[in-house]
Amino acid sequence: MNGVIAATLARNDFVGSTEVGRGQSTAFWSATATTRIPTRRSPGSADIYETMKIGVKPYPSCRYTHAALDALIAMRREHNLTPDQIRRVEIGLHRNGITLTGDAATKRHPTSIVGGQFSMFFTGAVALDQEPLRLGRLRAAGRRRDRRARRQVRRGAGRSPRDRPQPSVRRRASRITTDDGVHERLYADPSGEPNSFPDAQAMQQKFLTLARPVLNGRADQLADAILSLERFDRVAKATQLGRQ
Repeated sequence: MNGVIAATLARNDFVGSTEVGRGQSTAFWSATATTRIPTRRSPGSADIYETMKIGVKPYPSCRYTHAALDALIAMRREHNLTPDQIRRVEIGLHRNGITLTGDAATKRHPTSIVGGQFSMFFTGAVALDQEPLRLGRLRAAGRRRDRRARRQVRRGAGRSPRDRPQPSVRRRASRITTDDGVHERLYADPSGEPNSFPDAQAMQQKFLTLARPVLNGRADQLADAILSLERFDRVAKATQLGRQ
């Protein structure tokens, strides 16, 4: 979809930033790698399909929060934790993760959906609740529309997460202090990476969770069409199912 949008903008004479790849702060290389050699090409790179090495985000939040969220959810389930049992949460983050999700006063008290997605405090608090961490829950809590969501935001903001720089870009060490003791978990990589890619059922469920609210009953048809494109003589016959 991003490629289609970019091509459409280019066709209509939109001009992008010349520093999108090599800028000093928020450019692509700065945001995705600790070392940058954008001009180096690997032997045989023209024959390698890098799209087979991409990951998928299981949670609707900043990728830097995902390994920590995996750990928090795993500990919550393993020890049957409820929010009222939790006294303290500590999360170690890579320095990029600290900058994007924890190193500002606004991260403790997000006031928008996007603010919640880029808050380790907020997403961690929601993950420790008993509901799945989905966009609808972030939307409700980010807009302060339901009482329980507001309580979770206060609970997350009231903790004292200790953001400790971690050597790995994605690795997260998470510790939960409860009435019964301390639980700790280290995740080297978040779920959704090529070595932990979601199975077909999980991918379809994520798609349906996002598509059902906007497609008025046609989300399941569109999902089936996407998974069986070879039976269509024209792709348009499948994609028209995605029109509102």
